[in-house]
Amino acid sequence: MIAALLAAGALAAAPNLASHGPCGAPRPPNSGPEPGGVHVHTSERRQFRSPSCHWRVSLRAAPGDPDENAVMEVMGGGSARPRLAFKVTRDAYLYWSSDERFLVVQNLPGPNRAEILIYDLKHPAQKPQALQGWINLEAGRQAPARHEVMWSLTRVRRMTSDRIWLVADLAYAPANGGSALGRCMFYDDVPLAGPFTPKARVTTPPADKSCLD
Repeated sequence: MIAALLAAGALAAAPNLASHGPCGAPRPPNSGPEPGGVHVHTSERRQFRSPSCHWRVSLRAAPGDPDENAVMEVMGGGSARPRLAFKVTRDAYLYWSSDERFLVVQNLPGPNRAEILIYDLKHPAQKPQALQGWINLEAGRQAPARHEVMWSLTRVRRMTSDRIWLVADLAYAPANGGSALGRCMFYDDVPLAGPFTPKARVTTPPADKSCLD
């Protein structure tokens, strides 16, 4: 499903992605349906800067599997060594908090797979908050009777200096066959520094739209 959405443009960044500042990276707005994210693919070898130019981000080939994976390095903070380095697989979207302390990465390693990782650039040695596992557990808990999760795609809706808003687009398959059920699972006002509470409000999207519209 993720591959189909990518092909159809459903995962394209919000329109303000084209409104690049002088450093070539948009800053997420403090309000609005969805902030713009910087899209990267592991086949690219590119560099760009954060909205205030404080951080420089580059992609380089990952050893052993350069086509599917890349290493992303974040430089800055007065150091000649990377402040942060992590692996991305295939496609990813990057979002900066308004003060650029936090970098949120939506990694899309393959069909029906997504990861949401929150990196704290003030404390780069800390492990990132990995939200998708919690979101998947909540999706299972919220499943209608005799249904199971087919797939779940989470996207950033809004971000400030210390908070994030997310939405998960879900599909539930009935155990005895039949049509899948769509649900939208919203996480509002989540602290970027944690802790993450896996509680969400759930709605049913209109028949002709997804939660990402």
